[in-house]
Amino acid sequence: MGFRIRFYAYMLLMPLALLLGACANVQQVPPLSRLFPQTIALETITPAPTPAMPIASRTARAVSTSTPAPSPDKHILGPEPTEFVTHTPRPGATPIPTIAFAPSISVTTQIHVRPLDQYPSSLTLDEDYIYWARGWNGDTYRFPIYGGAEEFLARSQFYQRGDGYLYSQWFVRAGDWFIYTDTRLYDTGVWALHALNLETKQDTIVMQETGSHAPAWSPLPYYSAEGDWLAWSRLELGDPMRCDQSVLGITNLASGEERELDRVCTLGHYMWIAPLITGDHLIIEQDLPDAQGRQNNIFLWNWKTGERTALTTTGYSSMPAVSGKWVVWKEAPRYTESRNYIIYNLETGARQSIRGLGCWMDPRVSGHWLYSGTCKNLTIYDLEQQRMVEVVKLPKGDKFYGAIMSDEWAVWGVVRETSLGKEYEFQWRRLP
Repeated sequence: MGFRIRFYAYMLLMPLALLLGACANVQQVPPLSRLFPQTIALETITPAPTPAMPIASRTARAVSTSTPAPSPDKHILGPEPTEFVTHTPRPGATPIPTIAFAPSISVTTQIHVRPLDQYPSSLTLDEDYIYWARGWNGDTYRFPIYGGAEEFLARSQFYQRGDGYLYSQWFVRAGDWFIYTDTRLYDTGVWALHALNLETKQDTIVMQETGSHAPAWSPLPYYSAEGDWLAWSRLELGDPMRCDQSVLGITNLASGEERELDRVCTLGHYMWIAPLITGDHLIIEQDLPDAQGRQNNIFLWNWKTGERTALTTTGYSSMPAVSGKWVVWKEAPRYTESRNYIIYNLETGARQSIRGLGCWMDPRVSGHWLYSGTCKNLTIYDLEQQRMVEVVKLPKGDKFYGAIMSDEWAVWGVVRETSLGKEYEFQWRRLP
């Protein structure tokens, strides 16, 4: 029961946190048409005419690079895997060094502004587009970073009930895919995990919960993606005579290949949270039940071989974030406010401690940028150059409404009170 209560609490608090903060058995599966029988034709909405500016370099590198689909004789195809250092510090080992901040620099590039007619409940970006959801029950759109018309992407199946909620811990953009969860605002016992192919405009339900066996507040799936690969974890709720099952898996969105990596009864065992994929590895949080001390640890999991390595063993590490070789986690239990983070380099095994970044939110990493909650200013940390970078400081009366980064761009929402009510807008600028 403790797991369920903590899951529900997290699902209720995560949307607010994000808005204030701104992230081995092998199964052979049928062809995609049988694995995903429900394929949806994307609805088309013609936006108002807007002079479109040329999109700079369509070959610009996306935030998540695409991974080739597997060949018939192999489960995985792609570049040679990175050699990751996989050791766990011994008790009493040398203390982790704390980063001494280099002097901050301020970003001076042009700030772009786009007014919004509604607040952004979720957002993400790649190197060409900004993606956002128009309010809790609103549609999802994207618009070009370099200027142009807005494009409709998705609408909640519960939209006409006034109860739709295109929810995610974050929207996920990877390869050709835009991935999101559709659920009801007041009943998460019904949900569907969607993968929208931005090239073909086909929207596919990868997995779903119909509500027939779930309570009104059912935990939603956690997921991340890289190229065509979707890593996910979910809690399958049992009836009173059966225990809940923590299930960890990975799915190829292009071919339909699926692997269930682990399935375990949460009673007296553990639960997997927030699998983050980077190459052949997952960074994942393992939560222990209340009876075992309610501890959280971070694991490195090779999903090709099944090898697991505990990156932490103290029980006080949670909310990991990953981008390429960089991994960051909160040095505190889940649901605990902290601005103390551990930075881990997957290539060298080096660890560093960073303290006092952001505003008491969970860490996020995009490219080589580490960031957290937004205060009156948006300050991020350059993991490569080891320096603080002040992206923007809002004028009096303006407040942040979420923020997100890529290697090249910072995007943030702004809300301000006026005599006519609240005004919302996106602002963004190129990073150094």
